[in-house]
Amino acid sequence: MKRSIKRGDIFFVAKHPTEASIGSEIWSDRYGIIVSNDTMNGTSGAVEVIYLSTSLKNISSPLHIAITCKDKNAIALCEQIHTVDKSRIKQCVGHLSWADQKEIDKALAMSLAIEEVSYRGLFSKWEKYIKEYNIQVIEEIESIITSNENQAILNLKEQLDIARAERDGYRTVAEAREIQIKKLNSMLDKVSKTAEREEDSHAAC
Repeated sequence: MKRSIKRGDIFFVAKHPTEASIGSEIWSDRYGIIVSNDTMNGTSGAVEVIYLSTSLKNISSPLHIAITCKDKNAIALCEQIHTVDKSRIKQCVGHLSWADQKEIDKALAMSLAIEEVSYRGLFSKWEKYIKEYNIQVIEEIESIITSNENQAILNLKEQLDIARAERDGYRTVAEAREIQIKKLNSMLDKVSKTAEREEDSHAAC
């Protein structure tokens, strides 16, 4: 019997079979937290997740919340919420503590501009982690941007290769069609000339 999926559960999320992330997107093949409500989790074929990073140096935003996953520290990346088909939800490795869930809810509210929530505590925690791990925020952000730019270049090159392959395929089809049209025109000319000769022959009689 399959385990029910609950808000706050931490699952391993398998990667998409065909699609890849682009630019700043953070995608699967990593652990993620279920953030959709339990009504959706029980009735829908998809759930909403935020992914985890195991690098504590990735706290480059107040939307990055430190939690504990499998007895290890991890960062919940609350600025990106993903809708994931349940077929990609694999083994469950734990559940958020009440305190961690509250912090993540605040970060999600901040990310979605839900103003009823106070964000002061998030900035205080962010400042604490920056000092504790001696994070150079500007350098960290520049590193992330560079990494994203490199990935974006690779993705664009891949898309360009696909477009070129499609273009060459269309060109081959077009060239074959052009040859076919020329053959048909040649056959039409021959038939027309034969018909004209027959008409001339009948007229002469």
